[in-house]
Amino acid sequence: MTKRLLLSTVALVSLVSYSALAAPPAYDWSGFYIGANAGGGWGSVKSNYDVLDTLLLNDPSASGRQSMSGIVGGVQAGYNWQVGNWVYGLATDFQVSSLASEAVVGVPITVVADPVIATVTDDHSVKLPWFGTARGSIGFTPANDWRVYATGGLAYGGIDESNTVTSPFIGAGSHDLIRAGWTVGGGIATALSPRWSAQLQYLYLDFGSFTDTVVSSDGLISTTINSRLTDNVVTVGLNYSFAPVPPPSPPLLRK
Repeated sequence: MTKRLLLSTVALVSLVSYSALAAPPAYDWSGFYIGANAGGGWGSVKSNYDVLDTLLLNDPSASGRQSMSGIVGGVQAGYNWQVGNWVYGLATDFQVSSLASEAVVGVPITVVADPVIATVTDDHSVKLPWFGTARGSIGFTPANDWRVYATGGLAYGGIDESNTVTSPFIGAGSHDLIRAGWTVGGGIATALSPRWSAQLQYLYLDFGSFTDTVVSSDGLISTTINSRLTDNVVTVGLNYSFAPVPPPSPPLLRK
């Protein structure tokens, strides 16, 4: 009886010691995940303005650059493969934003009929109400539950542009369009638990060029505005992984 009690006590102590000394499972970044993010952005719209009219002595043009800023928020999803300390991935995200810009640019003109210098002004407004990306990534794990990565790929977005041209006659135009471009950036992520992780990410986005032409109310003067939109976005995100949770590592035995 005493021998059985002694053996039972030893077995119980061994089980408790195993649980207490078992190392935490190594975090595996592999698998499918979804999440949400929020942050802010800043960027610029570079534009060239060309005025066309047979009554003009010169070939007037001008250029301008206007800044834009706002907040962003959205959702993301992706899939990662971890091979040793290297992590490869595919990711996509969709964002809504308040990114907007507005500026007034003047273009000097000289009219044949009345050889004085006048100015054509354009009240130029550009908004980016939504955008998204589809990207690949490559990174490494400097520590078990940390990941540093670079990313790049396709960027796309909806652009709302309006132009109101004034002097000597008024013309106005606006259009909504979808532009595709490219993005590149990077980030850092850390595991909060076997299922949850947090990330800090930066993306540079280039949506390419777009053109709008505004004709004056008398039909004599047309102004063509060719613009290019670029943006910088920083977000903080939270992700949930659907990958299986790895079992505990072997126990750390004491000598």
